[in-house]
Amino acid sequence: MPSLSFRDFTKQVLAAVEGHPVNQVIVDVRHNGGASSAVINPLIAGLKNRPDLRSEGHLFVLTSAATFSAALMNTLDLKKQLHAVVAGQASAQSLNSYGDIRSFRLPNSGLEVRYCTQYFKLMPGTQVLEPDLP
Repeated sequence: MPSLSFRDFTKQVLAAVEGHPVNQVIVDVRHNGGASSAVINPLIAGLKNRPDLRSEGHLFVLTSAATFSAALMNTLDLKKQLHAVVAGQASAQSLNSYGDIRSFRLPNSGLEVRYCTQYFKLMPGTQVLEPDLP
């Protein structure tokens, strides 16, 4: 939502559940092509303050074959930092791949050229992220 940053959205959600019994949280990154991997940081910080939600079996991340780039990195962060259970489909992208995309326009044709500027090695090998619950 252009009118509401993810940071503000996270604050609103966490304020709404404050004082209410919340047993499980689902973060849906299916069909998320990525962008900035730091966008999710306010949510991770907020969940870290809820010990009842960061224990195994209380946080789930839904993935699909269309979960790419920063969304894949976010899934791994949630899994490593908050013991999230990954549910859904295996990633179509290797855990080790190029990203941090930049672009420029060719002066004569006006075509946009997109290129990667960084190699991300998230795990040894070149495997995809397999879900805990397929």
